[in-house]
Amino acid sequence: MPSDMAATVTGASRICLATRAVRLACHNGAFRDAHFIINSLHASNHPDAPPPEPITFPFMPAFQFTPITFDKPISPRLSAHVMLHHIIRNDSPLKAYETAQILLKNGIPLRQTTLVKVTQALLHAPPTVFSVLKEKSASMFRSPAFPPDSLPINPDAVQDDGLRFALMLLLKARENRHQCSDRAFEALVNFCLLQGEIIMGSLLFVLLVKDYETKAQKAQEIKARITEQEISQGAASPQLIDRWKELIRSRIPPKRLLKAITQQCEEELSDDSQDREDALQVLANLAGLIDTRSLPFSDISHLLRVLYSCPKLPDTVVLIQGNSERAVNAYQYFHRVIFGLLQDLPTRKAKDPPDKHQGKRIHVMPPLSRETYNSLIHYALRHRLSVSLARDVLHHMEYVRRPTLKPDTTTYNIIVRSGTLLRRNDIVSFAVAELRKLKENSDHGIAVPSPTPHQHPRPGSSSQSLSELLAVSPATSNIPADMYTLTSYITHLTSTGNPHVVASILFHVLPELAIVDHPAWGDNPPCAHERVMMARRARQEKLNRAVSLGPHFFTSVLNALCKAGKTGLAERVWLLAKQAEKISWIKAGSEGLKLVEGWCLPVHAYTIMMQVYAAEARKGLCVHAHLPVASLETGKHTWRPRTNGKVKVKGWAHFVLAKDKIASRHRSRRTLGLRMGVVLYRSMFRAARDIYDTLIRIVPNAQPRVYNLQPDARFFNAALEMLERQPGTMRRSAKTRPAHWRQKERKAMMRYSRRGVVPRKCNPFLQRVVHGMVDAGFEVPMSYRRQFLGTWLYASMNRPGAPVVNRQPLGFPRPKKRFSPHALPTYKERGLPIQRSEWKKAGHRWKHRRRHVLGLERKGTYPRT
Repeated sequence: MPSDMAATVTGASRICLATRAVRLACHNGAFRDAHFIINSLHASNHPDAPPPEPITFPFMPAFQFTPITFDKPISPRLSAHVMLHHIIRNDSPLKAYETAQILLKNGIPLRQTTLVKVTQALLHAPPTVFSVLKEKSASMFRSPAFPPDSLPINPDAVQDDGLRFALMLLLKARENRHQCSDRAFEALVNFCLLQGEIIMGSLLFVLLVKDYETKAQKAQEIKARITEQEISQGAASPQLIDRWKELIRSRIPPKRLLKAITQQCEEELSDDSQDREDALQVLANLAGLIDTRSLPFSDISHLLRVLYSCPKLPDTVVLIQGNSERAVNAYQYFHRVIFGLLQDLPTRKAKDPPDKHQGKRIHVMPPLSRETYNSLIHYALRHRLSVSLARDVLHHMEYVRRPTLKPDTTTYNIIVRSGTLLRRNDIVSFAVAELRKLKENSDHGIAVPSPTPHQHPRPGSSSQSLSELLAVSPATSNIPADMYTLTSYITHLTSTGNPHVVASILFHVLPELAIVDHPAWGDNPPCAHERVMMARRARQEKLNRAVSLGPHFFTSVLNALCKAGKTGLAERVWLLAKQAEKISWIKAGSEGLKLVEGWCLPVHAYTIMMQVYAAEARKGLCVHAHLPVASLETGKHTWRPRTNGKVKVKGWAHFVLAKDKIASRHRSRRTLGLRMGVVLYRSMFRAARDIYDTLIRIVPNAQPRVYNLQPDARFFNAALEMLERQPGTMRRSAKTRPAHWRQKERKAMMRYSRRGVVPRKCNPFLQRVVHGMVDAGFEVPMSYRRQFLGTWLYASMNRPGAPVVNRQPLGFPRPKKRFSPHALPTYKERGLPIQRSEWKKAGHRWKHRRRHVLGLERKGTYPRT
């Protein structure tokens, strides 16, 4: 055997002998001896280096280190890993942490899998394990460790002990230029989210993204050098090629981490929780990745939606720029980042040849997905109120991006809905007309023509350019209209003053209404043959289709029927929606029925029904003897419920049943009219009270998780509007100055303190509404406060209510503070920032100006154009 081979075998045998000795020492519990052997092996490789730092354990004295003398260097890496894995297997996380720290400090490299094992052991250790380490370890009092890219990661700011020690270990390994596994950082991010350390989790995610960006940029630089060598020398260096292949195999950080962080921020911002400042700082960290084009994902639509849905808050966030920190307003910074993305959309992939990036900064953000483009179009139309900006985004998606993308159904839905809110009927009409051209949409609900005439955009305008981009080819396009398209179209009909069209085609669009036992059939009821055909279908099949429609469809239909004044049809749709909502939480399987996560009607649907009953109840207060109650929408003269006597008929159906009894008892026209009004008011009042109770009884902590539906300001305003006028009461005062109502409250307080006189007993339903306001954190309107003198509820009214969160789009101006003594303050969040009264004034001025111009033209004093 050659001498060099014998030397190699002898070196390997020495490593095996040293490893066996370390394993035996660990098995006997002699960890100091194991460390002594490892340090001696390390000293054999560095004879001139200072002595390594010995391991110290709690309640054990340190010892003086004198290494064993070896004639040849022996690698300590295998022995160190054997000792570290033995400590991990014996459930000693604090020993594993201290051992790994000492090994890293002494320059002994650790494998990535070993770092992952130590990290997982620290994260899953119970809190009591770290009590000794807190008291005896000096690592708790070290200065914060900052990574080299200036991210403010301070382990001492972490509350959880295991997470703090695991983070310090990985940062130490990263500082020593060890290859830290991405799985270890991913485990840290997931654990941060579970423990509520959302800021630290976002910083670690940013660290992963920055590492990937650095590797991608290095790969681009090496690729350019390889290209230069191939051109000049004919072949590139094998070392460069191997390095380039290693860098391009770098794994992209998992997108699920970004989704989990974004979802948690969205929940905290929507609930107006106390952790709002943390959520804003996390979103600022993620927005910084968009600003520098560092996110390696094409679909960032969810992150963009959370950013531009942030309410207008005065909170500030901290931005790290180099070695300095700068505080900026969070709301303004988010919109500035999104607008910057709109101005410079990514076109090509980061892995394209480097000659395509000449003169440009290399970034890792790939071309955006169709979902992200749709989010940007929605942002341009709703927040920037700019059709030209949406046109630029759509043009970039169809002609500039590589590869190009075509608009889909979601794009047209956004155009229809946003165009309705912007009152741009020309854009909406063109988008709907393009969808009607397709064969697959011939039987869809959007095929019903709108009474509004088709408005052609002006030549050369931004609307004309946008319409050209939205044009589809029936032969090649496949854009089927869905339920969201129908919902947007129904909302468009309602907003343009044509809600009666929805009522006329309701049974054509929603034939499932036939299964609801209700007297209202609308102005165009189905004939007897159609009712027989509807009844042949199974009830469960109809309910399953109603479940597939979703809550937003039912809400839009209820809104249209409310505007059209169709109380009976609205009640029929409401009953079907509640049945579909119940069925959506139940799934039939082989083992029977089981609960699944379904959908819930939004609070807006409850508010609409309250408004429907309030409007109908006001009719009951002004029914006269000479005005017959003819708008029963029954479709037939008599109706009897199919249910048994245990189920109570409520709302409009109760009034239909009661009117026949009243007509048979009262012959006098005057008495009949008065009685009809009272019964109509009581029926609507009780129905509104049931709607209120239905929303209040929803349990937010149920399993499976029910959507956390809580009454908002508009719902309480609708409930108070129901109580605006009652039989035998005076109309409420229109005084709008706060001093007037403070004086009334002060006088009532003086009467109560001097003579013990309390105000007249108020409606019990009003007490429940006010009690719900106080529980929800709202401030009770001033006109209702004096009615609760002498009760415990009056003392609760002195507390200031929660501040009203402004969620208006960016393009809306600062809202004016208006005092409303009978309602809660609200902000207009949809449409345009123009009041309806201003539109009426503008129309009045235009009409009179037109008359004046026509008069001048007749006199010949106005020049004709």
